[in-house]
Amino acid sequence: MSLVTSPGDKLYVGGVGSSTGPGVVRLNTDGSRDNSFAVGASGSATSSFYISKLLALPNNQLLAGGSFGNYNGTACSNLVRLNADGTVDTGYVPPVLGGNRIIQLARYANGRVLVAGGSTILVNGTYRGPIVRLNPNGSYDASFTTVTPVWSLTTLNLQFNEAILVSGSSILVNNQEQAPLVRFTAPNVLAISSHQSTARTEAWPSPAHEALQVSLDASAKPQQLTLIDALGKTVLTQSVVKTELA
Repeated sequence: MSLVTSPGDKLYVGGVGSSTGPGVVRLNTDGSRDNSFAVGASGSATSSFYISKLLALPNNQLLAGGSFGNYNGTACSNLVRLNADGTVDTGYVPPVLGGNRIIQLARYANGRVLVAGGSTILVNGTYRGPIVRLNPNGSYDASFTTVTPVWSLTTLNLQFNEAILVSGSSILVNNQEQAPLVRFTAPNVLAISSHQSTARTEAWPSPAHEALQVSLDASAKPQQLTLIDALGKTVLTQSVVKTELA
């Protein structure tokens, strides 16, 4: 079973489904089923349907991974992206993912997604190791190279610096047995080139005048300034008409 909370504080529940029994449902904050969300079923009386990992996305969509070949009548292989109403997002087209069922998903800030199986993932019939990476549109990212093999992987975590933590009962990296917890580095995950922002904003208090001085970088062409307190609550929002504000 997999549980994940949406940005709107509703709860998604994934588990074992069937041709009629739901494998993915959404619950309201009081625990009742949200009937506005189309529940997920296999669409076939003979195919297996198991959702082992759910990943909530910033735009209220949902990634569902596991072991299945059909989702509500739409052919897919172990991974599907759902719209906010539970329908399949047909614009997200991942490759054919075989081997072990998908057990872990992690999303980068740029929209790419790490997909992990227990020990083996096949991409369009080719062995690609236990972890693969997909582009924001779902296509296979061949630039990501994973070590092989990593056995009995159970947990995957993407750190703030894009390093990848994996754990399992027995991990073998490049034929060398490792501890139950291993970290991999993944340089150049985010595209940082000439588009990198160098804009600089400075702020300092002026106690004598009970004011906060703010200096904005004119080259960034700022349009609005928002100040928040330590709890993340907005305390001031104003349009920018000049780069020096008080």
